Amino acid sequence: MMTGEELKLLEEFSFGDLLRKVKAETQLNFKQIAELSGIPYKDLYKYARCKHLKPNLVEFYKFMNYLETSADEFLLEIIGRDTEIAEIRHYAAQLKPLEKELLDQLAQLDEAQRNQFINKTLPVLKLLIKNK
Repeated sequence: MMTGEELKLLEEFSFGDLLRKVKAETQLNFKQIAELSGIPYKDLYKYARCKHLKPNLVEFYKFMNYLETSADEFLLEIIGRDTEIAEIRHYAAQLKPLEKELLDQLAQLDEAQRNQFINKTLPVLKLLIKNK
């Protein structure tokens, strides 16, 4: 749950400021950013000109995809929260069913059993990763 202060930070966030910052950093024009992000140029230009205009959810996610960041991580940074949980969620969403099952089983072990399992399997995992 977000606090009132965190909600205020989200309300004060300017998508237009973000667009202008990205434009300056990438040295691309808005037409190029529109093409790369999949957001219509006229919409992107409106957001950049109007400090308080915000994109719809689809356009926001398209822009986050263009920035190669997760929306969760980006929003958590805006409100000043730790982004580690968002990163974990992002990678967890990419796991295969068998990998998820293994992690679920690992989570059911107590700490000593989990550490024992990790210590025994770590050398094998390092070999597998090295040989990829």
